[in-house]
Amino acid sequence: MGQKCKEYIFFFSENKESLSKQVRTAILELEYLAKWLIEFGNSQHGTYEGIGFSEKLRIPSLVSTDYLPGRKIRQYLTGNKLPKCKILLTSATISDTNSNIGEDSFTDIRVELGIKQNEIYQRKKFFPSDFGSMSFVLPDKNIPNPVLKNETGNIDKVSFDPQWLKYISSMILEAGKNRRGVLVLTHSFSETEAIRSQIIETKNIYFHLHDTQIKDCIDALKEQSGILISPGLSEGFSERKPEGAQLFGDLVITRIPFNPFSEFHQDVFVEQYLKNVIGSNMNMAKRSFYAKSQGYALRKFRQQLGRGLRKYDDSITIWVGDPRFPHPSAINNYSLNEYNSIFRRVIPTRFYNEYQNSLVFGEDGRFNKAILEENMENIVL
Repeated sequence: MGQKCKEYIFFFSENKESLSKQVRTAILELEYLAKWLIEFGNSQHGTYEGIGFSEKLRIPSLVSTDYLPGRKIRQYLTGNKLPKCKILLTSATISDTNSNIGEDSFTDIRVELGIKQNEIYQRKKFFPSDFGSMSFVLPDKNIPNPVLKNETGNIDKVSFDPQWLKYISSMILEAGKNRRGVLVLTHSFSETEAIRSQIIETKNIYFHLHDTQIKDCIDALKEQSGILISPGLSEGFSERKPEGAQLFGDLVITRIPFNPFSEFHQDVFVEQYLKNVIGSNMNMAKRSFYAKSQGYALRKFRQQLGRGLRKYDDSITIWVGDPRFPHPSAINNYSLNEYNSIFRRVIPTRFYNEYQNSLVFGEDGRFNKAILEENMENIVL
């Protein structure tokens, strides 16, 4: 199939230069697909299963991936030469993951789009100095990590630590005591089901499961408030009460939204990284892949936080149930040596003081003041 496809493409692409830019770009896409089909299932490690599953319904399909898929946008819009143009980026989640709190750049997306630094002549970022209010309740560092182990690469086939399940369930119920409405963002249907098994009294608690319509859950929350637990509302959810008031005043994020490890995507990324980055080696390629995975989790975390503030006068309390989430630091110069320290950067700059004064929900059900963590890199012995 792949070889025949490639023969047809070759026939149409002999006189590429006489074709329109759109047709040439389409041919490049087909050539890429043909190459993938030819090599399908023939990787040197034998790990290219070639089958992927949709996040929500687990529908199987063929998997294809690219080293830097964002570069396709440049091809469609500008061809190989970037003209003088203005690009307006409206998302609050696309600034770099390698910048400190209070500092933002767009190197990540520039590289993803294939735009060189010297092709950018002017850059400006606009953000509100005052928009909503946010407070924080952080996790007890003594509880275990949420997931025991996941070797399947399937977010719906993981084993949760029983102690963590008990803890996150008590946190959710504690948030519900405020009677302001609670939105709980889980990472999968199986996680929602596992939490459900821990909660005995389920009055005014709405679980979004495989066989549940999310609209019914949202309507129930609008009518009589309560707690809505769902894996599907991390992005684009801006529902409010009929009169326009906030639908919930507490937002529980159960765990850092890491995606399961994918050998297929790592192999493709590493292969292309070694081919395209001069002077690179296997360790550099793998570190870059992990950094991209971490960056995806950070951006999704930012999107989750954004569910709580949709209007200028909204007020939200953020509860985080994952002990890997960092507590405030006593020093403003953050080290990247500790893998999860980067997640301090999900906190919007204007709420950093509130984050510094976070409460911690203890495993015993009590609230304590967060202890400022020292940055070991800056301590002189």
